[in-house]
Amino acid sequence: MGAQQATQKHLEAIALEGGASIADSILARVRDFPKREGFLNSWMKHELESVPSQILWRGLEDEAAPVFVVYKLLHEAFSNSPQFFRRFITSLMSAQPERFSTVFSRETLWSAVARAPGLDVSEAWASAACIRCHLEALNSKSFWRRSDEELAREAVVISAALTQDPKRSFRDGVAALRRLQMEKATGLTQGNLMLFVPAKLNQFASEVVELGMSGHLPSLKELCGKIHEAVRDPLGEGRHESVPVDVLFNEMASDSIECFLLVRENANAADQRELRRKSLLVRYFLKYAFSAYGMANLKVSLAFYLDRGATFKSLAKSAKLFHDEELVGFDEFWKRVTGTPEGVQLVLRARDAASEKLTSSSFMKSIKEHFGRERKGKPPTRSSLFPNL
Repeated sequence: MGAQQATQKHLEAIALEGGASIADSILARVRDFPKREGFLNSWMKHELESVPSQILWRGLEDEAAPVFVVYKLLHEAFSNSPQFFRRFITSLMSAQPERFSTVFSRETLWSAVARAPGLDVSEAWASAACIRCHLEALNSKSFWRRSDEELAREAVVISAALTQDPKRSFRDGVAALRRLQMEKATGLTQGNLMLFVPAKLNQFASEVVELGMSGHLPSLKELCGKIHEAVRDPLGEGRHESVPVDVLFNEMASDSIECFLLVRENANAADQRELRRKSLLVRYFLKYAFSAYGMANLKVSLAFYLDRGATFKSLAKSAKLFHDEELVGFDEFWKRVTGTPEGVQLVLRARDAASEKLTSSSFMKSIKEHFGRERKGKPPTRSSLFPNL
């Protein structure tokens, strides 16, 4: 069997395993029904804060408890789909060593270490004390000075973001960034950047959003030029922000650093505005961290990883927030991830594998038996839980 065939079989095995993982996630929640229902019934001693939950509970009366539990648990299962697909993408990339020698899992990076690849970074740099020193140095260069109390609070927040997951240390995150800066064919996936964003850049990003909403989106060349200027400017007043990076990579056969942000075509106007702004901040980070690359070789794309379309649903009137070359459609995205024109078939394999496992399980039977069982008392009603309403 040739190397290409072996890789393809490996990718197919990953797709089948991924589909089974989705099904297991749903089935696990079904098995957990009794405990979760008991928790819900004990918790519902006060009015639900969520208006949709109130509507569901009041409208269904005695049937509300089982319907709400089923809805809630299945919603939890499917709301994990972005997390699942990030792991799925990571596995597919890892199975292609000829394209990606290393694929890193999620790390949280701090922009203070991005510009100097040769700098030895201590774990202590993620402490609130060290971060506060850095913030104070930045503050001293700013026109608008922030109070000591404000700097201390921000240092604690940033430190917590960098150290909250002990399995993914700050040092590991820095090592991942260094590898990507200094080697070819490496990938950094599922990342969040703790990025210092200059006030001027934040203002520019907000202006771009408003221009796009009015139908006057600047050209991509102009956008990249402004980002390059922001990188060259001395750091002044600014704030740290958490910026999403779903897939960041380069390939042996390419001279570019590329970044995918995973998106859905039904993103509403507010979501699209935020994506427009955050995508500019990601471009800023790429130029900041990979200064040897020209702006044309630093590519940020929004990938429709689950929807067959290649654009967002329409905004009002002439509004346009993204250029066509910034958007990557479903088929093209999976072709890039898998390195094969049939890459989308792997997604369908995962879907079919999940469906088959659910079909062969006692999924619906378990639900019916659980909520059709004899009970000592009736499920709580809206009137019994909220007697004053």
